[in-house]
Amino acid sequence: ERSISRHAMGCCASGASTASELQVAGNSNLPQRPAGAVGQFLRLLSVNDVYTLENYARFATAVTEAKRLSKAMQCVVTSHMCGDFMGPCLHTSLDGGVTMMEALNYAKLDYVSLGNHEFDLGKAQLEARLSSYKGKLLNTNGMDDQLKTLPKYDVVDVGGKKVLMVGLCIGDPSIYSANSCPDMKDFVHSTMAAWEDACSKGQHIDIVVPMTHQLIEDDRLLAEQFEMHETMSGKAPVILGGHEHTIFEEEVADSLIVKTGQDATKIACVDIWWTSKGVKCRHVLIDTDKFTSNGPAAAWADGKKKFMQTAMEAPIMALPSKMSTKQVRFEQSDLAAFLLEKLKRGLQQHGVDLVLQNAGGVRGQTDYEPGHFTLGDLYKELAFKQAMAVVEMTGSQIAEAVKFSRATSGEKPGFLHLDVHAEADTATHEIKTINQKPFDVSKTYKVAVQRVLLMGMNDIKPLQDFAKEKGVPDEEQCFFAKDIIVSVCMKDMWRQLLSLPPWDPRGDMKPEELREAMKKAFQKMDKDNSGYVDLKEIEAFLKANLPQFGSGALAMQLFKMADKDGSGRVELAELVNFVH
Repeated sequence: ERSISRHAMGCCASGASTASELQVAGNSNLPQRPAGAVGQFLRLLSVNDVYTLENYARFATAVTEAKRLSKAMQCVVTSHMCGDFMGPCLHTSLDGGVTMMEALNYAKLDYVSLGNHEFDLGKAQLEARLSSYKGKLLNTNGMDDQLKTLPKYDVVDVGGKKVLMVGLCIGDPSIYSANSCPDMKDFVHSTMAAWEDACSKGQHIDIVVPMTHQLIEDDRLLAEQFEMHETMSGKAPVILGGHEHTIFEEEVADSLIVKTGQDATKIACVDIWWTSKGVKCRHVLIDTDKFTSNGPAAAWADGKKKFMQTAMEAPIMALPSKMSTKQVRFEQSDLAAFLLEKLKRGLQQHGVDLVLQNAGGVRGQTDYEPGHFTLGDLYKELAFKQAMAVVEMTGSQIAEAVKFSRATSGEKPGFLHLDVHAEADTATHEIKTINQKPFDVSKTYKVAVQRVLLMGMNDIKPLQDFAKEKGVPDEEQCFFAKDIIVSVCMKDMWRQLLSLPPWDPRGDMKPEELREAMKKAFQKMDKDNSGYVDLKEIEAFLKANLPQFGSGALAMQLFKMADKDGSGRVELAELVNFVH
């Protein structure tokens, strides 16, 4: 028998289980005890890259069921999330990660490791959010000060065998913004450091279970490095992975690599056991919908769903004039340009000069009057996921792409729209300005463009040619339009409420200047002089100072975006940090 065997699970039970106990296991959606296992075995339930709440209650049911059966099956059960649990998603855009952190607890996750998108929040806010998790967030290779309070590893006892759990996050600077790029050390050296530290404390480690967040080719290399390592060879039977949104089930060297796709639509159930011949491993992917959605997690998720329905009614910005998307497939849309300006502002930290958006991605077909534009309106207009890649393009490449997309007669779903700070001639479609400066055909610009256009959607040949030459960024390196627009709108709304200029990351006031400018308005909002404001005080201040936006739904959004520590109240320092 091989060290790693990927046979189908559900083999006959063996060991000390009674007939009645086997019947209980047989009625479960989970596999029975591995044949040939000696003593206790380890059962791992794993998911990765979850951006919705839809399946967390079912995952919680699976964990509860596995732990209920653990005594009868003589196993230790642990549950795992291998990174990207905070976003990108609408909940995190609205509340800075509060909901998605609560979700980890409701999902009954024992171990969580970091993914690259956790750092979209910024390190300071991430540090504040992570403290609300009740399980163990393993940070084996992260060296940043904001991560130092997190455990480097954990050791699980399985019938006297010691299992080292480690969490390892990708360090590639190209997928992080300059301000939030973490200091991540080499996976093998970090794992060995954890191994040696555990041994120095009297723990004799038998095997390691790495929870990784990196590309599959890097996981394959990691498996090979483990196999060649003097200490860890043959002692990494499984690598629980994340990062890609594709399912992977591979045997490489001495290790099984398992990734479950995204959004917990499938659960990896991995069993590790010991025989007289050594350690064995098997796995199966189980459809999450085989488990019921009920209990506290389901009730909580339902409440969040109702909250989002209310949130859709909240105005998130004011339109300065009549705008429309009815002719979006024929001519430049003023509303499209207006929305793209918000997106561009949110991408300023990445140096974006221009945002391009195809007409087919703007779906509302609506005339708007001046005034309220709601979250629901945004989702109606930008109905798709809208993963935006940031790439460097020459002026000539941009000019060719824009002209090509607008060249045909009639309806043009590929018609490329420009943000409000760029202009093209309405007749010839020659670009006149970018960033409100004269267009330079020889200059290199940073452009945010939909990833699907680089992959061939709408057959915009200049973009396809560019992608063939330069490649298409992975979706993990992209930014999601609606999330960024919502965040920018909430910053703008808070600033308007506090009589501050709109948020501009390029030339903004310093935090201390903001604090002084905001003090008086904050004191007026703080009716009971408690030193902080709650939802009722924010709603009252909103109705008094911006009556046109006096919506309870908007007040809730403003409150949740500013309450970064999830305390249920907003202090001046929190508000300064958010609007800055």
